[in-house]
Amino acid sequence: RGPPAAAMEDADLIRLSVERLKRQKEQVEGLKDTLLERDATLLELQQQFDALSEELEDLQEAHEALRSDKATQDEALRRANEELLANSYRMRQSDENFAAQEKKWQEMEDLMRVTVQRFKAQAVQATQDLRKKDAALHESTAEARELRAQQKENIEAKMRLEAAGDQQKKRIMELEAAAAAAEEAKAEAERREKELRIRLEVR
Repeated sequence: RGPPAAAMEDADLIRLSVERLKRQKEQVEGLKDTLLERDATLLELQQQFDALSEELEDLQEAHEALRSDKATQDEALRRANEELLANSYRMRQSDENFAAQEKKWQEMEDLMRVTVQRFKAQAVQATQDLRKKDAALHESTAEARELRAQQKENIEAKMRLEAAGDQQKKRIMELEAAAAAAEEAKAEAERREKELRIRLEVR
């Protein structure tokens, strides 16, 4: 697998990791919105509790005011007891609802904590992967530079060899020309020697 194919595959892996981290971030944002809703619900429950407390105080004041009239007091006490029972029931229901909501919030907080930890772990892993890919890319770039330098040296060596070959061919041609000239000179010398020998024999 060549460097371009590996780079494309690494880019795809990095893109998938970034998309997965974006989805995790969206989940965290959703949990944050849920926590904001929790705060709003807590405020509403606190307001209900304050209102019930004020009603209870009003009923207690009415109870103290009705002590002077026994008959009215008994009736008022009965109504007050009914109100107190109703308020007690509403407060108990509110406490149960609050406990159930608190349990739900705790579960959401646990889920958010786990999600954030997973998000952090994935971010660390993605950072490590990016560093590894970056190191591999630098190493691949260095190898490519070495290959280009080697190719350049090979080309220069080839050119030197070709120049030396041309020089050698030129030298061979010169030697061949010199050999041909020597052959001609030898033939001319033999011819003159033969003529000289004939002249000597004639004399």
